[in-house]
Amino acid sequence: MRGKILFVYGGSNSGKSEFAEKLVCQEEGVRVYLATMDRTAVYNQATIARHRENRKDKGFITVECPYFLQEAVPKIKDLGQKKEGTGCTVLLECLSNLLANQMFATEVPDWQHLQDNLESILGIAEHCRKLIVVGNILSEEGKAYSPETVEYIRLLEKHQKEIAKLADEVYEVVAGIPCRVK
Repeated sequence: MRGKILFVYGGSNSGKSEFAEKLVCQEEGVRVYLATMDRTAVYNQATIARHRENRKDKGFITVECPYFLQEAVPKIKDLGQKKEGTGCTVLLECLSNLLANQMFATEVPDWQHLQDNLESILGIAEHCRKLIVVGNILSEEGKAYSPETVEYIRLLEKHQKEIAKLADEVYEVVAGIPCRVK
């Protein structure tokens, strides 16, 4: 039986990550943080350090998956069987980092990312009690972006719509206030 899927999204600095972490911390058992930020990139180091500091006393096990989410499925299966088989709660932070890494640093065709990521999300949900996926609201906001960035925004929106369809619950977070939309 698949675990419950929750999708949490919002704009930059909206409080979506804090809300998602609170949801995870309400759960008993193993807590897994699927980290999608590429730790080898120097410009990510400060953000990664801040995220680790924010969750250091919350009991998270960090699983890094900056490029290929499907690599996390067997790890989640193993972690979900620990603690008397009660399953685990997983926080995927975040979809926009994962997709940016995939689109701009791998040779996989863009159309394949959506299918691979959706299959991986369902695979993870099969091995946990609850999966919380964090997404972002990105828009062109009147700015002139490169064609690659416009395609990234389009594909991210498509990913998020598909995840929202799969999700049991969907929350938009605005100014730190979560609003359940599904």
